[in-house]
Amino acid sequence: MEKVKQELDVMKAKLSSTQLSLAEKEGHLTSLRAERRKHLEEVLEMKQEALLAAISEKDANIALLELSSSKKKKTQDEVAALKREKDGLVHQLKQQ
Repeated sequence: MEKVKQELDVMKAKLSSTQLSLAEKEGHLTSLRAERRKHLEEVLEMKQEALLAAISEKDANIALLELSSSKKKKTQDEVAALKREKDGLVHQLKQQ
């Protein structure tokens, strides 16, 4: 009977140690998940900023071409292409 009681005490100690280890690992996992979420949010923000910068650049190029008041077909085609590219970027930004 004494031997069984000793084994039970050993098992209780192991259980306690394992539970403590599990709690520490869960805390670490929670911390890692929060850090991952923060990094994903930062990446999303940088992506949105890059899209906004690209849209602004397209707008500036469109404005320059339109101000050149050149009615050449090539210029009109460039403006149309830039507007399509800008629309694609705006669409990407809306999907974020």
